[in-house]
Amino acid sequence: LLEQARAMAASANRLSLLAEGASETIEGTVRITASQMVATFLLPPILVELSEEQPGIEIELVSSNRTENLLQREADIAVRMYRPTQTDVFTKKIAEMPIGLFASERYLQRHGYPDTIASLAGHRILGSDRFDMIQKGFKEAEAGVPDEAFSFRSDDQVVSWEMLRAGFGLGVGPRFLGKMDKELREIDTQDLIAPLPLWLTSHSELKTSRRVRFVFDFLEKGLRQRLAGG
Repeated sequence: LLEQARAMAASANRLSLLAEGASETIEGTVRITASQMVATFLLPPILVELSEEQPGIEIELVSSNRTENLLQREADIAVRMYRPTQTDVFTKKIAEMPIGLFASERYLQRHGYPDTIASLAGHRILGSDRFDMIQKGFKEAEAGVPDEAFSFRSDDQVVSWEMLRAGFGLGVGPRFLGKMDKELREIDTQDLIAPLPLWLTSHSELKTSRRVRFVFDFLEKGLRQRLAGG
């Protein structure tokens, strides 16, 4: 019975997607999911412009680092820093997001500026917790940073960014955001940190929906402009 119920649910979702894809109405709700940093610091001005141009479109924004299931209608559009591997979706790479290593002026005045890659090992670095992506990144780059250097760890990107601004240590973040903050200085990592790709994804049936297609194209244009030269 469980397998039959799952098959029925999948069929109902597909029928709903087909119906939504056939809609020519521009007014209505579009649900977007994006990582915490993108949702907090990158999307708001774009969504304001979207609302001004099409006030009939309502936006639901899911700020989350987990992968929402587009096939089960958890979101209509996903903004992600990796290429989705789900079937029955269409996806588009829209930009490369340059990533930098930053520190607050307050921290640098107390602990000095790391002027070489080797000197990073003597500094505190903000890491990630259960998903330890940042620590793995430093290891893969062979930066020589010991595990004990990551003395603050959080999977909440916004919390980590605020800890960076407060002066705890060195932290990784989008270069466009670091350049906007006068309290921060970028550390020269000599291209140690690779940029992250930015992908827009939606369910394949929704590409014929006028409303979702409008939001998809609007996000693509806005994200390209915001990241240009970042």
